[in-house]
Amino acid sequence: NSEIVTPDPIFVQEFQADSIRPGGRNSSEELRVLATIATRSFWNDPLSNHFFPDLLDQHERSPAYFGTLLDRAVRNAGIVSVAYDATTEFPVGFSIWYPPGIDPVGGRLETLRQYVEDALVLATSSDKFDAIRLMNDKKELHPATDHWYLELLATDPKFQRRGVGQRLIQPQLQQADLNGVIAYLETQTASNVEYYVKHGFEVADGPLDVDQAGTVNFWTMIKLPLATTQT
Repeated sequence: NSEIVTPDPIFVQEFQADSIRPGGRNSSEELRVLATIATRSFWNDPLSNHFFPDLLDQHERSPAYFGTLLDRAVRNAGIVSVAYDATTEFPVGFSIWYPPGIDPVGGRLETLRQYVEDALVLATSSDKFDAIRLMNDKKELHPATDHWYLELLATDPKFQRRGVGQRLIQPQLQQADLNGVIAYLETQTASNVEYYVKHGFEVADGPLDVDQAGTVNFWTMIKLPLATTQT
């Protein structure tokens, strides 16, 4: 585990599958807390609203959806970085990254498992089959070349605009520079596009009308390795 100590009372720790231990940081209980943080962070997000137009249903179902993303990161060699309030040691945000060469989808059995998980989590969606198609279409947008993939960045609303997100993504962006590979993400809001541009990303494509109705758009974004941008 690595720790980044910063001047104000937030610190970040990075976890991989072998450091997820019952009773410790990133235990199953803490993963549930992180899923709740993501639910708060993505409240009224276009994709959440598309999946769950009923807000009460969205409130009840979103933690399960974000929980599946965290579980997949744990079992598929992803990296979960968690930001903590240094005073309370309570999680306030997290990111999910996949290093180059690590496929978040995995092989055929993992793909089938994810399809079943999505169907269960999205069972109350207004159109669960369309929602599953959207998730699969998103996977097809990945670059063909090696890349660091930022699947999710979530900060509790009470701690937003305090630099938490920057601390959660900076270590992997620096690692991408060292690897000489791009960093990649998708986002579905114009405000997020502006945020990531400030951190060195540029729009690769978008907005993409992925639901054929204009209600959900995606931007794909990449950040070239620093050595490339300086030449």
